[in-house]
Amino acid sequence: MGQQRRKKGDGGLYQATVHAHGGEYRYWMADWVDEDGKRHRTSGATPEEALARKNWRIHTAKPAARKKRPKKPAGPTVEQAAELWLAADQRLGETSRRKYLSNLRLHVFPYVGALPIKRLTIAAVSRMTELQRAQGIGESAAWHTWKTLHTMLAWAVRTRLIPENPLDLMAAPKRTNHRAEHIDRYIDDHTATALGITAWAAEESSPIHKFYPLIMAMGLGLRRAEALGLTRDALDPGGHALAIRARLMQRPGGGYFLQAATKNGRSRVVPLPMPFYKAMMQAYHQHESDAAVLPIEDAGGVKVGEGRLLLVRDDGSPIPYNSWNAVWRHIQQAFKDYITGKHTPLSKAEYILPHEMRHITASLLGEQGETLATIQDVLGHLTPAMSEHYRHVLERSRQELAERWGEHIEAATKNFGDFYAESAKQMAETDSDGRKPLRTYSHPQTRFSAFSAKKAAPETR
Repeated sequence: MGQQRRKKGDGGLYQATVHAHGGEYRYWMADWVDEDGKRHRTSGATPEEALARKNWRIHTAKPAARKKRPKKPAGPTVEQAAELWLAADQRLGETSRRKYLSNLRLHVFPYVGALPIKRLTIAAVSRMTELQRAQGIGESAAWHTWKTLHTMLAWAVRTRLIPENPLDLMAAPKRTNHRAEHIDRYIDDHTATALGITAWAAEESSPIHKFYPLIMAMGLGLRRAEALGLTRDALDPGGHALAIRARLMQRPGGGYFLQAATKNGRSRVVPLPMPFYKAMMQAYHQHESDAAVLPIEDAGGVKVGEGRLLLVRDDGSPIPYNSWNAVWRHIQQAFKDYITGKHTPLSKAEYILPHEMRHITASLLGEQGETLATIQDVLGHLTPAMSEHYRHVLERSRQELAERWGEHIEAATKNFGDFYAESAKQMAETDSDGRKPLRTYSHPQTRFSAFSAKKAAPETR
């Protein structure tokens, strides 16, 4: 018997014959191929039965698992990108590295750490800040976290991990800057104290005379890492200038090196007024042969040279960051003991923050009539655009600035030195009522009081 012709829509339907048990049996077969390419068959006594079984099998079969297209890699997550940044950015010091990682672990990774950095949008950051507020994050922690994340994303843009920084389009969280308030409130009193310390340290008989170069480096408005990273060849004796072009950096796990860049990535030359020049030369001769020699590395960690440090400890080793703060507090405490004639711990109002010396430098330069552009050039706060705009003025006026600055510092330190020396004698005397006399010094532009029992805010001028 010939195979019956299939009707339209029947698919693989045909008749088959089987010989068994001495007889011949005929039945119908229906077959099909599934989505995975696998062939199936059903049988029935009639075409209708075979097709019915086929349809039932098709409808009851589990859907074949579709082959998924491989996804394109989404790139590193926010947490992975942060780890890359902290490991690769050589401009970060070890202290900053630990602080940034702590901020990210506490306030960023729990919310967006697993998100691919390319998908970190304004909406995602906004949602993160909402969750942070719900968890009760303080305004200072919120600001520092935002600043850390912004710095990391700026690095991601430079390394082309992302096309743009979403935080550039967002406003930073508001915070109360208590340090700035402290500096603004006590800037007049602290300027007077700083000048008194400078005058006292300049005397060879002073117990803090060995710290004179360090004090004068702070008086130049140098950042901590810049002052501690000064090398002997940065001092130009003939030109009475100091080249600020490296920073002292600590390696993870210990050890120090010099990074051939300042905080803003730009080197600068600071003119040395005569008092500062003498102080730097004192440091130059103090450790002429035993000062530590450190490798100088570029931003990529490649050694580009060596430098012998200018400011070091008594044994010639680098001054650690924590020692900088301890020495500065010791200097202030010794000065207070000197002018009061007894030991009384420094109060919070009396203590001059190390960073505040930059503000005091700016205040003194402003007091002698220097322009904002000149002050920014000395402190290293010029943007590239401002640097280009003012460069011709600054180069021409640098020598004149050194002369004016030197005269102003010498006059001010002499006046305050004489005043505090007299105060040290008078403060040892007790009035009949047992109280110490409060001495004040009148300056043509500013009035200062010396270590009153309670320091009031300076007058608003």
